[in-house]
Amino acid sequence: MLNQLLKYLNIKELYPPQKEAMKVIGKDESLLMSVPTAAGKTVVAYNALIKAVNEGKKGIFLVPLRALAWEKVNELKDICRNILNGAKIGVSVGDFDKIRGLSKYDIIVATSERADSLIRHNPSWLTEVGCLVSDEIHLINDSNRGPTLEVTLSKFREINPNIQIIGLSATVSNSKEIANWLDATLVESDFRPVPLKKGICIAKEIEWEESEIRRLGIEGAEGITLDNLPDQCLVFVSTRRSAEAQAKRLGMLIGKRLTSDEIKILKEYTEELRFGADEVTSVDANLTKLIENGVAYHHA
Repeated sequence: MLNQLLKYLNIKELYPPQKEAMKVIGKDESLLMSVPTAAGKTVVAYNALIKAVNEGKKGIFLVPLRALAWEKVNELKDICRNILNGAKIGVSVGDFDKIRGLSKYDIIVATSERADSLIRHNPSWLTEVGCLVSDEIHLINDSNRGPTLEVTLSKFREINPNIQIIGLSATVSNSKEIANWLDATLVESDFRPVPLKKGICIAKEIEWEESEIRRLGIEGAEGITLDNLPDQCLVFVSTRRSAEAQAKRLGMLIGKRLTSDEIKILKEYTEELRFGADEVTSVDANLTKLIENGVAYHHA
């Protein structure tokens, strides 16, 4: 299935950490993959899940956010529609009635909190789960969300001692400790497919490490983001309130610069989020408005 997956994703060659990780998956062993952002962790996860389903098992993909859950669901649906004979993909973000109906799915995407709820209701199909992927597994060290994730992983290993656990992270500090706890092979690398370029921005100028100067039209994060279009930009701020305020400022600027095709794609995506959710909270409503302008924020 790996060759079919790579062909469908138009991937000509795997990165070195991916090659090492794929060998571990091929041996049905658990894996902890700690590599920088954009080094191909998601492809490794999808391969593990597809392999499990192809062998008659179920797969679960744990993600930290509901919005991410829907993103993964859509990606997996697209992949499985084309290479896995239409395997069924589900998402668990609802109530117990939804939990009862999850048995019909081959791959289920959920947050760790929802997976914890699944275990507490103890549906019989949990014994069929052969692969569990935990994205952002470094959250196990988080004082708020960590205990739930730790218990969830422990319970799944108790339910199915032969389950394959795939842990993914770009920032896990105690990787060896977590790998030992999971009885997993550790694949760790500082490989970056895209070089990391560092600079300091003061007012309307960026000074790069190589002493190159870049002049911006607007000061600060807004100027850097606009200068970076149409590529993506990730902005970090110090507080939750600042995250929302910065996103709104960027939305007003970027929304005016979107092409008609980009506007159409973003509109379709927000409609999927609205109609796919069991309920639309005030946070969801604010986010969908921003997403229509090409911006989102995260401060969980």
